[in-house]
Parts: sequence; structure tokens; C-alpha cells
Amino acid sequence: MSLLALGCGSEPNGFERGCETAVSFQVGAGLTPQIDWSPDCKLGVLRISGVNGIMWQLRARDQMGPDNLIAPALRYGEPPASTTVEAGPLPLVTGEQYGIQAWVVDLNGQAIGAGEASFQR
Repeated sequence: MSLLALGCGSEPNGFERGCETAVSFQVGAGLTPQIDWSPDCKLGVLRISGVNGIMWQLRARDQMGPDNLIAPALRYGEPPASTTVEAGPLPLVTGEQYGIQAWVVDLNGQAIGAGEASFQR
């Protein structure tokens, strides 16, 4: 289990800034693992990277501007309806090391509060 610190809160206009405390990632077993995090909060961008670059990247689909709609948990390679796939998914490989990077998005669409964790298949 790894920790990821992200800034967040809630705006009066309904914009969800995202996770407001350190996020702890849990990655399940297998090559299409379930990816979960706590506390139960939302992200704007989620990226899985490997030695050869980005394996899978999701961004919350804008409704009326930037938002953070990626809720826990999700399965690798199965994007939630609230997201746009920006890269991948490429197959995970047994024995390889991977990283998770996550961001929340501010009202201007800027990714903030980046953090990361790692896991091995």
C-alpha cells in the first residue's frame, strides 16, 4: 500500500475539486487488477506508467468545465463512463514494476496535487 497526497475540497458551484487528504492506493492481483483508493474521493486524472511509458491514462470527462469524477474502485482497462481514455490500455506484464500517478483538476482545468504510488505485477 502506497500513499498519495492530493489537494481538494468542494466549490459552491458544484465543481468537485477532488481528494482532500492523502490517498492510499490498493492494487489487486493479476494483470487486470482492481485499483482502489481511500478515502472515498474523486480524481480528475489517473495514469498507470511502466518502464516503456504510459500504460493507461484516464481523464474525467468535462461536463460544464473541468471536474473530478473518477471514483474508486475501477478495474485496469475498464474505463468508467465518466472518463475519456487518453492512452492505452497496454497489457501489464508479470514481474514488471508500475507507477500510479493521480491528479485533481482545478476550475481552470489545471492538474494539481500530483502524487504517486508504485506496484509490481
